[in-house]
Amino acid sequence: MNESIKAKIQKLLTLAKDATDEESQTAMLHARKLMLKHNIQESELISDSVNNKTVVNERIYRNKLIWWHRRLAQIIASHFRCSYYKNTVDSYQSEIRFVGLEDDVQIASMIYNFARASIHYHSKVFLLRPEIKRKWKRKHQFKNDYIEGYLAGLNRKFHEQNNSESLELAIIQDALVIQYYNSLSLTSNNIPSPKKAGDDAAWQKGYHDGQKFERGREMIE
Repeated sequence: MNESIKAKIQKLLTLAKDATDEESQTAMLHARKLMLKHNIQESELISDSVNNKTVVNERIYRNKLIWWHRRLAQIIASHFRCSYYKNTVDSYQSEIRFVGLEDDVQIASMIYNFARASIHYHSKVFLLRPEIKRKWKRKHQFKNDYIEGYLAGLNRKFHEQNNSESLELAIIQDALVIQYYNSLSLTSNNIPSPKKAGDDAAWQKGYHDGQKFERGREMIE
């Protein structure tokens, strides 16, 4: 049974590398579910020799960070066996970095960058709604309400996925990852709170859109 599962995962990972963006995302997520559920590392798919785990510290995104860039990183990292932190580059730019086993960081990075593009796209569409355009002076506050809702919906979706597939224990970080992350001796990772309008309708719309993540890839430029 284990060899059969490994063969299936290997086919999914091959598809993820060769397929279109939408197919790649679907294949990678399916592979990740099986790898977590059966505690299989990618290195096991290549060889039956001793598994040498590799902890990596990779830059996922670099730019002027907005509050939700970090909140999203926090959510994705927690569901994909990684840790995240912000690294300041200069007065204009900072980095989002993920720490985890090499296979986990690869998958988390892909999901983070697609989710980031998805939030950017859907929040722009939300601002075009007539009831929001009439309140243009406070549009950024309504946008923050929407994004907070989206993040809550996305987080809820991952929790439901893990519960339905009994992955609660499988998403626990490897001890080597925890040891490495603690060795970085990072300062506080607090995320600043955005200025919001406190609009429940905007939050609910974001929550609904966040829960639809993965159902189909939009054509995002």
